[in-house]
Amino acid sequence: MARPHKATVDYFPHTTKHGRTIFVLEQNWGNDGYAVWFKLLEQLGNTDGHILNLNEKSTMLHLSAYCKIKQETLIEICNTLADLEAIDRDLWSHKYIFCEPFVAGIKDAYKKRIGILPSKPKHVFALKLEKEFPAVETSEKHVMAAGNCESESEKEKEKEKEKGENKDMSLSPLFQLWNDVMQEPKELVLNENEIKICEQRLIEKPLEEWREIFLKIKSTPFLCGQNNSGWRASLSWIVKDSINCMKVMNGNYDSKINSTSIGHSIIGNTHQTFAEIRTQKTIDAARAFAEEG
Repeated sequence: MARPHKATVDYFPHTTKHGRTIFVLEQNWGNDGYAVWFKLLEQLGNTDGHILNLNEKSTMLHLSAYCKIKQETLIEICNTLADLEAIDRDLWSHKYIFCEPFVAGIKDAYKKRIGILPSKPKHVFALKLEKEFPAVETSEKHVMAAGNCESESEKEKEKEKEKGENKDMSLSPLFQLWNDVMQEPKELVLNENEIKICEQRLIEKPLEEWREIFLKIKSTPFLCGQNNSGWRASLSWIVKDSINCMKVMNGNYDSKINSTSIGHSIIGNTHQTFAEIRTQKTIDAARAFAEEG
């Protein structure tokens, strides 16, 4: 099975010029304030998705110990960072630490990766998706846990079970919503990378916003196959990047009409006009003959 995509970084830019964030931290907590800020950035870089959940007791204990300060002091510093907008204020109100400038500073590290650059989740409930839809363990892990006494037949059963679990991962909320809204054609299979992208897109937008996007696609003839090539929008196409979503919702595809259909319509209308002219000429000639008689 392929290795999981890396969502951490080994380094981040450390600028030589500091603004109000460092000034305020040093004024209030001295060197501790300075150290906490950069140790916090180190932990964000070393955490999947670059977001810390201080609701987890273990994370709180580790971060305060790593920064060598009390938990109460750590909370005070984070409150100040949120007021300074150095960390996201909305997420911090739910005890999540996320720093958009930090993520923007490490974007170059993701350019050669298959995975996408993490972004701020719009809703806190989306952060629970990973727990509700956990990644499936590989069969190798199961074998290690069971020990060497496991028989070959049991290993085969474990592999079959793993395949079934991987298949169930395609039934993510976004996958199911697409098939419910679009109905035809249904998406049957998502590969591992597409599943990961769907999970990330659900963090960026709630399910109801995706429903509106899918309904817009369904009501747009061009995106439903009414074009010269018969191409249809797919789930993998719409979640590929935010540009496709923006184009759909901005109506970029509303005015696109099958040029072949237009041609047939023009020809049909032309034939109809000529027929009407011939009919009218016949009527006029009959009237003139009757008047002469």
